[in-house]
Amino acid sequence: MVLGLAFVGFLHEFTLLLPLACATLNFFLIGLLARLGRSAQALIPFLAWTLALGSLAASGSPEVKLARLLGGVGQWMDGFKGEVGWNTLFPLLVLKILSWGLDFHRSLHAVSKVDAPEAKIEPGPTLREERDSSNDNNTSRCPVSTLFEGRDSSLNKRSPVSILREEEDEERGRVEGHRSRQEYQSFGLYLAYLFYPPLYITGPIVTFNAFASYMEAPQQIVRGRSLMIYWARLFFNMCLFVMFGHYLYVSALVQNGPLKLQQEPGPIAFEAAFMRHEGGGEGLIWFSFWSLEFLWFKFLVIWRFSRAWALLDGVLAPEDMARCMCNNYSVRGFWRGWHRSFNRWNVRYIFVPLGGSKGVSVLRHFVNFGLVFTFTAVWHEPTVLFGSQQERRLLVWGWLFALFVLPEVTQPN
Repeated sequence: MVLGLAFVGFLHEFTLLLPLACATLNFFLIGLLARLGRSAQALIPFLAWTLALGSLAASGSPEVKLARLLGGVGQWMDGFKGEVGWNTLFPLLVLKILSWGLDFHRSLHAVSKVDAPEAKIEPGPTLREERDSSNDNNTSRCPVSTLFEGRDSSLNKRSPVSILREEEDEERGRVEGHRSRQEYQSFGLYLAYLFYPPLYITGPIVTFNAFASYMEAPQQIVRGRSLMIYWARLFFNMCLFVMFGHYLYVSALVQNGPLKLQQEPGPIAFEAAFMRHEGGGEGLIWFSFWSLEFLWFKFLVIWRFSRAWALLDGVLAPEDMARCMCNNYSVRGFWRGWHRSFNRWNVRYIFVPLGGSKGVSVLRHFVNFGLVFTFTAVWHEPTVLFGSQQERRLLVWGWLFALFVLPEVTQPN
């Protein structure tokens, strides 16, 4: 926790007080509801989402500053903005705040279902407990991995496919397993989760349940030779990305070249892009393809570095770019492989609680996907709530993708 606060303090300086105040308010209000009984606990999801969406909207407003809260002292503090603006990284923090609150609510609901108000859901077993107590009959324990008992000598000889499957099982067990109530109510663990340095700037996104379990029992899957290979692949990807940018400088053309059309009105931009482009419409299509490929490659390097850093600390974060952008045959498959941790977060905390996709009507399908992509659009750019009509096109982008995914879900064959 101390290291995390020092890290984000360097990034944001005095403006850290704004996200820290939002996180603290969320912790104590939800903690208060958790102590008031079942009827109050039922309000936790509503309160968590209200606080999260309200703070996310506030982060997109240019009016939210320390000067408006603290007067002259706040105006002086606003001069110390640090290396990165707090509102730039705040959307990721909102996902973690929501994860803590919703995981806490699910753990309380799980206890109430077995009619045991005084019961405590035990945390996942440590490595020593796994080896010394194989006949534990506590059904509330987190089903973390078996940690490869008796296979230490062959741990580093597994194939990449077997490692990937073990990672999937490990992640699923850590995410679904509830933690003890003391862990949910630990303000220190809460802050350590929110401001964990390896995953704070870019992710990947780890749920609170998983993070708490890793703090007790670090991952044992990607280590030794496997971890060295992962870092070597990351370095190789970095080299390829540099070569990509040198020979296919599409990003430079977008930012500074003849296709810089962000400030143009819609009809003028369309005419300049499709009618006056030297290569015609086909040339622009290829240019757009390689621009998206560049974006995929950039995020691949960024997210894999953060994940590799977390692996050194025993935290097995999800692989955000699970496959090459070109290795997709459906819109749904594309989103499952692009920013995979965010996709799983959306499924766990939004899509499934709304009813999912099984046994629902076509209209309900579209509504569920529409709400997910609406949140995705606002999460990516909170300023759409305050910006011009042009900036709000991101919402239309989200609704269009909800429409594109609908046929694949309703008619899978």
